[in-house]
Amino acid sequence: MKTASRIAVLVIIVAFSVTGLSLYSGKVRFTANLDALFPVIEAGGLEDIAYKQAQAQLSKRIVFLVGHENESVLEAGYAAFKHKLTGIKGLGISGVSNQEIKRLMRFHTPAIGGLATADDLESLATMNGSSLIQRSLATLYMPGSLRNSKFLQQDPLGLYSQFLTGISSSLGSSRIYSSDNQIYRQLAVSLTEDRDTDRDQSAIIRDIDTVVSIVESTLQDLDILYIGVPAYAEKIAKVSRQETLKVTVIALAGIALFLLIVFRSFLPIAGALLTIFIGVSSGVVATLLIFGTVHLIAVAFGASLVGVVVDYAIHFYTTRRRSEPTWQTARRIRPGLIMGAGTSVSGFLVLAFADIDLLQQIAVYSAFGAAGAAAGVLFLMPSLKVLTSGGDFRTPSQRWWKLHNTAGHSFLLPVLSVSSVLLGGALLLDGPTSSDQVQLLRVQTPELAQTEKKIADIGGAFISYLLLVQGEETEEILQREEVLRALFKNSIADGSIDHIWGVSTILPSVKQQNRVSDLGTALLKMPLADPLMSIIPKAEVSPQPLSLDEKGWAMLPSEVQKLRVQNKQTNEQGHFMIIRGASDASSLQERIGDLNWVSLIDTTARYSSGFANMRRKATFALLGGIIAINFLFMFRFGWMKGLRVMSVPTFSTVASLVLVALLGTGLTFFTIMAGFLVFALGADYSLFQMAAKTDDKSRTYLAVGLSALSTVLVFGLMAFSLIPVLQIMGSVVVIGVVLSWALAPLVVRYPNGIFNDTDT
Repeated sequence: MKTASRIAVLVIIVAFSVTGLSLYSGKVRFTANLDALFPVIEAGGLEDIAYKQAQAQLSKRIVFLVGHENESVLEAGYAAFKHKLTGIKGLGISGVSNQEIKRLMRFHTPAIGGLATADDLESLATMNGSSLIQRSLATLYMPGSLRNSKFLQQDPLGLYSQFLTGISSSLGSSRIYSSDNQIYRQLAVSLTEDRDTDRDQSAIIRDIDTVVSIVESTLQDLDILYIGVPAYAEKIAKVSRQETLKVTVIALAGIALFLLIVFRSFLPIAGALLTIFIGVSSGVVATLLIFGTVHLIAVAFGASLVGVVVDYAIHFYTTRRRSEPTWQTARRIRPGLIMGAGTSVSGFLVLAFADIDLLQQIAVYSAFGAAGAAAGVLFLMPSLKVLTSGGDFRTPSQRWWKLHNTAGHSFLLPVLSVSSVLLGGALLLDGPTSSDQVQLLRVQTPELAQTEKKIADIGGAFISYLLLVQGEETEEILQREEVLRALFKNSIADGSIDHIWGVSTILPSVKQQNRVSDLGTALLKMPLADPLMSIIPKAEVSPQPLSLDEKGWAMLPSEVQKLRVQNKQTNEQGHFMIIRGASDASSLQERIGDLNWVSLIDTTARYSSGFANMRRKATFALLGGIIAINFLFMFRFGWMKGLRVMSVPTFSTVASLVLVALLGTGLTFFTIMAGFLVFALGADYSLFQMAAKTDDKSRTYLAVGLSALSTVLVFGLMAFSLIPVLQIMGSVVVIGVVLSWALAPLVVRYPNGIFNDTDT
């Protein structure tokens, strides 16, 4: 026992040292990235690659809306704000630079005469060319006209200048008018590639907030709003830090208070705090060693570890006898504590098999924390005489124990067993209402709610949707893009969408370039073109259609290059098309209909579908695990004893899930994950009481009651958290723990406990 205690002390000292040095050195990376909340997208087909590519781009993008009722003030504020943003390190302004425009014009030069906007192409196709002739004549005499003799030879109609203007309009910021006559301009920025840590991201968001404050204070009534994954992640980080501190402080204060009331001594408080500290340190060290980072939501959930590991210290002190050595107390509670901690660790570790980074971190953090705390109570606590002197903390629990025990009639066992089977079957058949919408995971704060309300009032013109257009080769994809542009032409005209653009906006298909050239040549041969042709040099240069090869892609602006999607293993390829201002994704899906070469890249729907699939798998895993553990205990202790000890956690788990589904928003993936914790905690309470000897039963009853109270306190705080994941899991655990405690007398029907004296 002494050797084990020395090893435990050494391990704990090392854990404390690693944690302390990591925190002191500042090398601990606390992250709040949203990707950790969602299932990993496996890169299989082209559509999977498109989702990953879109997710990566959105994770770096921030969109601003700069608004004012006076257009001149708006323009001044927009320019000042954009200028100040360029001074923020690690932030790049999205759009096309002057250098990229010049490079694009050099690339376009051979094809000038075959490049035209959709409106000009329609005019050519209908031979309604008088407007084109008049526009060309007007621009020739316009002061500052950029059309030189070379361009006149290739493009007498001035189609290319209109084409460039259309590109600029598509890639630039459009004006949005709100219901209160406020005018807004949109500006998009992205975190640059050299930003490689979330600490940098936090600094960037703080710099952005500073710039917003400065510009808004300089120009009266200027309104600047912004949304985007990086900004949202920073809000999550802030809320997570606050929630972690709140839960931890209130939980520790509450636990200390009721321990002081129950034991009337500060020794159990010190021992409980030491146990908690050991558990938290073990969890942090394990998470750092395995993942290298600690997600702030995992830290917030890790605060719930307080409500779990404090059970072990409580169990030690309530069963402590003044007349026995401390190591004997530890030995006496060891069977129940090891089995209880083992079920808790198993429940936490199940989360590690979820394909979600956040749940994996929670699993490691909590499992190692529970194991470390149990080891501390069994091996370290008996060595610390200052924390275990005296003892025999007997409290008047006999009367309450006997009263509660009378409720544990044997007829409840078949009732619970049948109810568990029925409720479990309902879960398997998706009987209770389910809700897998990813929107339920949004962290809502007054600040975020105010911003979202303002944006909703402005309208959805800044909201973008992605379409993936696939084809055998680039030319085919560009032609299909042009089909979609025509399909949505009426929607743009009636204002139901703002605009649609893609690679074909920058470089049309060869087929369209040839068509523009042929129609333009035909128009210039008509009599109505004589006034124009009389002043055009006689020499003519036929346009040379451009196609996109690797060199061609390199000539396009970087914002356009991001629209390319490739699967290099299968040679599949496609292009993103961006639709801005659509009312919702379902209307877009309806418009594209049965076109099998285009698909809507809806990350929200994808994540929701992923959560639904994972929820179903988790339900099978949970119920399968419960059945397996029931059979294991029945094999080990006999079918009656095994069924009795597992009936309480089994019923509490399935009943809490059904109750939360009926009372709340429905079953979610995280609801099922919380079911694993309920089963583990309920098994703790059952095993502690079943393993207790006759003269320890009232003490163990007190330990289970205090443990349940501490768990309800901690997870109850989580149920009122601003973080939806914690709300869901906290609510399930509170209901499950209350049920487990209320039904616990079922397991104490055997006076001599589950073990014989020789077993201990």
